[in-house]
Amino acid sequence: MCDRNVDDIGMLIRMLDNSLRRNAEQSMAKSDMPNLSMTNGWLLTWLDGREKEGLVTYQRDLESSFGITRSAISRSLKILEDKHMIVRLGVAGDARKKQIVLTDAAKAIAARMEADGRKTEARLTGGFTPEEQNELRTYIRRLLQNMEGEKTQ
Repeated sequence: MCDRNVDDIGMLIRMLDNSLRRNAEQSMAKSDMPNLSMTNGWLLTWLDGREKEGLVTYQRDLESSFGITRSAISRSLKILEDKHMIVRLGVAGDARKKQIVLTDAAKAIAARMEADGRKTEARLTGGFTPEEQNELRTYIRRLLQNMEGEKTQ
């Protein structure tokens, strides 16, 4: 673990986040993946999953699912578009609405990132029983709800 005496939950989550980011960045640096931020990588894998399920995705779907502002999603989509990872297709009947579609190159990257994510998840949850993993997910969701001001159940 770490040699610091830290009991603050927020600090522990921050340290875990830093460790996850370092792990992902090291994994991406060792591969032939283009220089992508973790957020953009998560967007690619999420979009890939939706496409595999046959779901159509618009910017609003990303905003609500990731809890990220419209401007931040717009910047990420612009970067992914500039790197030829996505295309935005017009929607008949609504010129303002654009469907977000992955390119073949992005699908290959998303598959590698998904495999890396499964390895990271296995490392992260090593030593936890399935029941403990479910409890941890419940606690983390409650922490998120608390920070978003929602009532926990």
